[in-house]
Amino acid sequence: MSFITGFAIGLAMLVFIGPVLFTLLNGALTYGFRGGLSISNGIIISDILCVLLCYYGASRFLETEDYSPMLAILGAFLLIGMGLKYIMRHKVEMERIIAGPRKRTSLFVQGFLVNFVNPFVFIVWIGVITYGQEKYGDGMDLFWYLSASLAAVYITDVLKAFYASKLLKLLDAKTLSRINTVLGVLLILFSIRLLWWAWSAI
Repeated sequence: MSFITGFAIGLAMLVFIGPVLFTLLNGALTYGFRGGLSISNGIIISDILCVLLCYYGASRFLETEDYSPMLAILGAFLLIGMGLKYIMRHKVEMERIIAGPRKRTSLFVQGFLVNFVNPFVFIVWIGVITYGQEKYGDGMDLFWYLSASLAAVYITDVLKAFYASKLLKLLDAKTLSRINTVLGVLLILFSIRLLWWAWSAI
């Protein structure tokens, strides 16, 4: 039962729309499924680390007045840099769509960082863990509950990457370049939101 509950909660995270989603879509649209998968792998490793940190007591540190704004500011600058990179990518070479090993590593790191430096990710996982502890305690039921939540998040991210990559067949270089610009603007808007949140929290 705990596994089913956890999986349902992981699926419910589909409603969250943020920089992680746009980064994943950009990777899949620009570099195909392997590119999107690399970002998905970075995201899930980041989520696992977030869960471990929150579960083993680091959540108290992460919620301190000094740390959370600092993390938000770091995340905002990362998003601004990525957003500007997407916007300035005027030409997209369609023949370079397949990402090599070095690029996939870069995309993995990108997915990891965009997720990890977002304080809202920690807030969500703290809520998920707190609910699980209240419902199941700290035994194996909690383990299966959290494992199922992470599995659902990873599966949905991989599916997003898969279906986004399928759109490549319908897009030309000009359209893909415009999509990059839109995604870049959205990332910058999210960075402004993070900066505003950090300013309010100080």
